[in-house]
Amino acid sequence: MTLTKIRTASLFVIYFIFTNATYAQLVVAPLNTSGNNGSGVNLTQWVQTNLIGAGISISNVTYTGDNRQMGDFNAINTVLYTDQNMDKGIVMTTGYATDAIGPNTTSGISRIMDGVTTDADLSQLTSGLLYDKCVLEFDFVPEGPTIKFNYIFGSDEYPEFVGSGFNDAFGFFISGPGITGTQNLAVVPGTSTPITINTVNQFNNSAYYVDNGDALFGGPVEPYKSQPQYIQYDGYTVNLTATAQVQCGQTYHFKLAIADVGDPTLDSGVFIQGGSFTSEGSPVNVAIIEDTTISSQATAIRGCPGTDIIFTRSSGIDTALTVNYITSGSAVEGVDYASILNPVTFAIGQDTIIIPFEALTTGSGLDSLSIKVSYINPCDGTISYNTATFYIEDADDLTITASDTTISCSNPTVQLFASVYGTTLTQYTWSGPGIVAGGNTATPTVNQPGTYTVDITTGGNCPGSGTKQVVVTKTGNLSVMIHSTNPEICLGESSDITAIPSGGTAPYTFVWDNGLTGGNAHTVSPTTTTIYEVLVMDVTGCLGDTTITVIVNNLPTVDAGSPQAICVGESVTLTGSGATSYTWDNGVTDGVAFTPIITTTYTVVGKDTSNCSGTDQVLITVLPLPTVSAGENQIICAGTAVTLSGSGASSYSWDNGVENDVAFVPSVTTTYKVSGTDDLGCHNSGMVTITVEICGCIDPLALNYNGNATISDNSCIYQEPTLEWPNIFTPNDDQINDVYEYTKAGIIQLEYWIFNRWGSLMFQADELNKYWDGKVSGSNALDGVYFVKYKAKGINGKEFEGHTFFHLVR
Repeated sequence: MTLTKIRTASLFVIYFIFTNATYAQLVVAPLNTSGNNGSGVNLTQWVQTNLIGAGISISNVTYTGDNRQMGDFNAINTVLYTDQNMDKGIVMTTGYATDAIGPNTTSGISRIMDGVTTDADLSQLTSGLLYDKCVLEFDFVPEGPTIKFNYIFGSDEYPEFVGSGFNDAFGFFISGPGITGTQNLAVVPGTSTPITINTVNQFNNSAYYVDNGDALFGGPVEPYKSQPQYIQYDGYTVNLTATAQVQCGQTYHFKLAIADVGDPTLDSGVFIQGGSFTSEGSPVNVAIIEDTTISSQATAIRGCPGTDIIFTRSSGIDTALTVNYITSGSAVEGVDYASILNPVTFAIGQDTIIIPFEALTTGSGLDSLSIKVSYINPCDGTISYNTATFYIEDADDLTITASDTTISCSNPTVQLFASVYGTTLTQYTWSGPGIVAGGNTATPTVNQPGTYTVDITTGGNCPGSGTKQVVVTKTGNLSVMIHSTNPEICLGESSDITAIPSGGTAPYTFVWDNGLTGGNAHTVSPTTTTIYEVLVMDVTGCLGDTTITVIVNNLPTVDAGSPQAICVGESVTLTGSGATSYTWDNGVTDGVAFTPIITTTYTVVGKDTSNCSGTDQVLITVLPLPTVSAGENQIICAGTAVTLSGSGASSYSWDNGVENDVAFVPSVTTTYKVSGTDDLGCHNSGMVTITVEICGCIDPLALNYNGNATISDNSCIYQEPTLEWPNIFTPNDDQINDVYEYTKAGIIQLEYWIFNRWGSLMFQADELNKYWDGKVSGSNALDGVYFVKYKAKGINGKEFEGHTFFHLVR
């Protein structure tokens, strides 16, 4: 079958942590909450503080991924600590680091951090596509011949997608002197098999797998889904140790990488124990035990137990060994802390010595004490030190843990519980409405709902006091819900609310707040968002109550815009504001231009994102156009001046270059247009035609030319055209009759040809005043008779043609 990811909806579990330093739940602080590839803190220092232990020095620290994918964690009083001895360190995830915080409320935590990515090292561990990569890298120099660190891998791919392609993977990759290529240290113990979803699970290598309460597709189950000491991932590995053989004093590169495989959903994470990344270069190591946590530094509270000094050796236990150590710091022996044994001696066969450490109340403020054990560094023969440091502080307020609870009709009493971390108890004092037993113990019995307060006073070596509250609610077989026809209304609307009980025994009694009377149904019209609560009691006295919130949305303040005055024929655009959608009357569309015909008041209804409405109006005044006249049509003689004047408006503009009331002389008959604007800015136009006629003959070539003739006499009289040709032609260069020149009168066009007696063309002219010089192709024509043919047109329009001849004599 095809495996498809199915995710259940997240369940919301309410819990309370009453402390300023309580670790009843996994605490995670992301690298920071925004941005990529930058820590917002000193990244090297952050890695040094939260990961690196004795015998390791680091450099060149880089991080790739979203800052929210990596953070530091504290796992005190969680399953990671109580079951796996994983107290604190760094966590790297394919989603948000904070999503690892429990309890396990959902079958599928998912954060989509980026698209498909690549990584040469991770791709060697799994064949699927990689998503949401998170990578921390640094160089390190070990002091000893080995390195080691502790880790736990967890995922929400467990247990549903074991054996699928969603094989989320991670790796610890080391390279450097003596190591061939790159070696992955995250392997199943005793094998070279990389740890992934498919290699460590409920079926494979199950000795290294922990089920965190996800019942396959049924979702998380108790107590995993409600108790805060559990983490969010549906499954995880046991606390595993990664080791590698190295050469002391050499530089190695280390890469911690994790990615989603197959798709970017259902996140995974790896926890690496703080201070566990070590290299054993010293024959004797010194550290601090705080409760059960071993680290190189710890805080000791004045007057409080719980911190010891531990000396360990990893070799040479077949001989006795005396160790002298050096103390330094601001803390004063006998004032800030009780005297401690120095030197310490390992007996034959003994590898661990624990010395109690007591921070005294005779001191005050913040002090420190460093304990240093010197040794010869095996890498370079120099003297080095293993150091453990106490930070001594004044006692703070008590850390108190308490949880809310419920009572029911079938179980009318309940036992409360409070606890104090890290101190000796002297007194519990509870107060509240229904304490029936144990008021001065950690677990009183109560039989009424209400708020209960515990006052705790402690004594002994760690005095303190504190107050916390526990809320007890009453539930049972009687439950109630409120149905509303409209739980979200607009101001001025009503909502019908009806209380519907289930379970219990009828009849029911209903008690409402906010001034509502009995009965199960009401119509309410609140003016602001209001919570209505109903208490329901059945005939047996079982109670149930619930609330409903009727949300009241204010009406939007809609603005239709400012009034406008326009002229007939002009367009206007109405646009509403103050809402998200608008509906106008009179066929208007918001933001679309239209042309009103008459003065009108327009109304707009605006709706906001809550579907609440507001209205407004705007007046659009339509102004009439002025009646503009261009004057009467006129007939004038050509050359006569005329003056045009507009009327009916306040100002005028003419076309064709005409100016109002300024005389001009039209050249041809023309229709002139005038645009007039009134005092309100409205425009109209008028037209006038000026007819220009010719008065008398105005052709200067005419015999009767007279520009001042009357309009009744506009004809012109032209002379008859005449053309005379000479009959003899003497082109002998004596400047007399050297060209064949004709005489003309009233001729406007002429074309003629000259031929010799044998019909050969000697000369041709197609324009007036063009004459023959008696030459042909540059040579003199022969004496003799020549024939002339011509065509002519007179000024009076008459056309005629003819011929003649002449004698050429030289």
